[in-house]
Amino acid sequence: MARITKSQAQAIKAARAAHFAVGNIVFSGYWGEHSLVLAFEETDAFTWSVTVQKVELIAGQWVATGQARSHCTEPSTKDRIAEQGIAA
Repeated sequence: MARITKSQAQAIKAARAAHFAVGNIVFSGYWGEHSLVLAFEETDAFTWSVTVQKVELIAGQWVATGQARSHCTEPSTKDRIAEQGIAA
């Protein structure tokens, strides 16, 4: 596996932090569902975790429909930010 440069690591870190900013609603292409980002912690480009809670848009409002869970799965090209800065 090729090593990444410091600038590449910084770009990965910045993109991940923007995607998992607290308050964002993110769409998982793999699961086909939306989650609210509750917390994001990062030590370096390779050590991080995010806490999310499944939500659904009901009558124009995002409503929690699942328990909070933590993971450290990188966003894929199928994932996207559905809304930014919703109050967590």
